Amino acid sequence: MRFCVEVLNRYKDNILNTAAQACELMDLTDHPAVGIHLDTFHMNIEEGSMGDAIRLAGNRSFHLHSSDTHRGTPGSGHLPWAEVAEALQQINYSGFAVIESFNPGGRLAPLACSWRYYAESQDILAQEGLAFLWETLRK
Repeated sequence: MRFCVEVLNRYKDNILNTAAQACELMDLTDHPAVGIHLDTFHMNIEEGSMGDAIRLAGNRSFHLHSSDTHRGTPGSGHLPWAEVAEALQQINYSGFAVIESFNPGGRLAPLACSWRYYAESQDILAQEGLAFLWETLRK
C-alpha cells in the first residue's frame, strides 16, 4: 500500500505548499511507500516552474490531480500543459492523472471555494478532460 501527501496552496494549507517542502518531508519520512501527491491547480499558484517542481518530486511523485488554472476542464485555462507533460515524461511518471473539479451543489464545492460551473455537466467535463489529457500526456 502506498500513502501520498498532497501539496496544497497557501490558502488551503500552511505546512506543504511546494514540491521542495514535500521532498523535505519525504527525506524525513524515508519510507518507499510514502510519496508526493502533486496537483496542477495548486502548483500553478505556488511553483515558479511546474516542470521543475515535477522533476524535483521525481520518483517520489505517486499521484497527480489534473485541473486547469481555474479548477476546470484540463486544457480550458492557461496552464502550461506541454511543460507538465514533458516533466512527467522525464521522470517516467507511471501514476494516475486524475481530473479534480467541483460543481456547485456538491458537498466539497464550498471547501474548494467553487461557486460556478466549469462545464455543462460533470460527464462533459470528464469526457473533454480525459480526451485532452490522453492526447497531451501520452506524447
